[in-house]
Amino acid sequence: MKKIKLSMIASSVLFGLTLVGCGGGASSDNNITPVTPTPTPTPDPVVIKTGIITGFGSIHIDGKRYLTDNAEFTVNGQAGSNIDQLHVGMKVSIATNEVDSETPEAVSVNYAAEIEGVITSIDRNNQQIFVSGTTVTYSDLTHFIQTTENLLTVGDRIEVNGYPAADGTYLATAIKLDADTNNVADSYTTGTISNLDTTAQTFSLNALTINYASAIIEGTLLDGQLAKVEGVVLDSIMNATEIEILSIANIRGQYTDDISAFEIEGLVTALDLANNTLAINGLSVLLGAQVSYQDGVAADLQVGQFIEVKLGQNDEVVGIQFERNEYYIDGKVKGSIEAIDLTNNTLTLNGQVYHVTATTRFEDDDDQYINLAGLQLNDLIEVVFSQNNEQNMIQRIEREREQEFDNEWEIEGRTTAWTDSSITVNGITITLSDTIRYINNDFVVTKADFIALLAEGVYVEAEGGIDAQNEILLHKIEIEAHRSSNDDNNDDGNSGDNDDNNSNDNSSNDERNQGYVELEGRVTQLLSESSFMLQGVEVRLNDNAKLELNDLNVDILTFMAQITVGSRIEIEGQWVDNLYIDALEAEIEQDDN
Repeated sequence: MKKIKLSMIASSVLFGLTLVGCGGGASSDNNITPVTPTPTPTPDPVVIKTGIITGFGSIHIDGKRYLTDNAEFTVNGQAGSNIDQLHVGMKVSIATNEVDSETPEAVSVNYAAEIEGVITSIDRNNQQIFVSGTTVTYSDLTHFIQTTENLLTVGDRIEVNGYPAADGTYLATAIKLDADTNNVADSYTTGTISNLDTTAQTFSLNALTINYASAIIEGTLLDGQLAKVEGVVLDSIMNATEIEILSIANIRGQYTDDISAFEIEGLVTALDLANNTLAINGLSVLLGAQVSYQDGVAADLQVGQFIEVKLGQNDEVVGIQFERNEYYIDGKVKGSIEAIDLTNNTLTLNGQVYHVTATTRFEDDDDQYINLAGLQLNDLIEVVFSQNNEQNMIQRIEREREQEFDNEWEIEGRTTAWTDSSITVNGITITLSDTIRYINNDFVVTKADFIALLAEGVYVEAEGGIDAQNEILLHKIEIEAHRSSNDDNNDDGNSGDNDDNNSNDNSSNDERNQGYVELEGRVTQLLSESSFMLQGVEVRLNDNAKLELNDLNVDILTFMAQITVGSRIEIEGQWVDNLYIDALEAEIEQDDN
């Protein structure tokens, strides 16, 4: 059933009244029966559903299919767009008036990137990207579009979609390489306004100071308001050209139909039970007098939690569903498909059976409509999974090209067997060589110390590649001590810890400035013959560091001679006394753009 525009309803009513007036005044014959107007149909209520695309064949959000054959698409403000411009992992808002249908028909689909700009630094160890004055955190569930996690580099322009977090960072569900060259000067970011100074015409947003003296402002600036800002960034200041205040009332005003409800999925960014308020994705909402809870109770609510809220016609929360299971991760693995069972919705990888669920995300940059039936034996895939009742439930599955599969080989999971020279995880036995970098909870250790820490259930993350003999060659393997407890399965309903999305485990500055680090950025200052500042962080080189220039090993003198302010450097190293990074490896990256 299609929506009926309010303007159309008004026209119908006026037209009916006109007919009545003409019929009554055309004749004085009292025997003429008056014309009875046809009742105007009452429009079906419209619901706005906001969530992450989990698949196509129309559009799937949270495993529910929305038919889009007759929908109007708007992408980044451009009406008349089409479904081919959308990807799994993007956050969209769908308007539908078939609320109770198993496959509701979408009237409109709206997508808009929340952050867009040029990457200034990448912290690969903490899975963080700095862009447009905002720290963007990615996880194993983040979909990289037209790029990969390893190919992404400083200087790339990207657009980001996902969820704002309470600490001013942003959890990305999709990161897309931005090939649009029409607007490369401006940056965009989204966050909560603070430190508003109406005299200086500035406010703080994430890590930026926003100067709004020359900006076009849609809405009213207030501390605590969620805002999307466009402008030009210089150092830590953005000279804004446009500012849009984001609120439920403003969103409601963008639709001509009578909206009966909003369904919004995201992160709890603030919670004040004393005043019956919470914020989801930075949007402040009031808890209604009667709130229904699904998969949890009111006492389970906490900041940092994934939930879906339903707002009634008065924009108060009438329902909350806890969604921790959709975002909890127990492991990641790559391999070649050995078996596919369409009856039981399973596939076999490395001798392990994995189950496809209604919310499994299927990804393939070459096939938007990929699903289980579209996979074939021997396809190369990456699977991110959680475990439920000892079954592996697929959260995300990506079919990869051979080059990506071989060059970006990763595995995460719990140890099931080990020796002095190998470890078995997710059904794969990996050789532990002397050339691997061994890390325990962010600190570099010896191979012997690493093996001594292994036990059944110890959670490890390993990175490397596949050589010409199809052998796995690891570059790094790390024990994640905070995830190694067999009791850490999230069954207690506590999803407020950071293990839910596996993306923000070392969020404080004190924690980031210690242990092992992988950082890519630009040189901001030369300090000495063996040290420099990289994105404001001091890096020191020594004779034991592996230094690379054009893929060739060089000494400190040659390496430093090639560095200037603005040079792009990628380093691996260890923090010393929270003051500087002692580099273990450093490489000068050549700019392609």
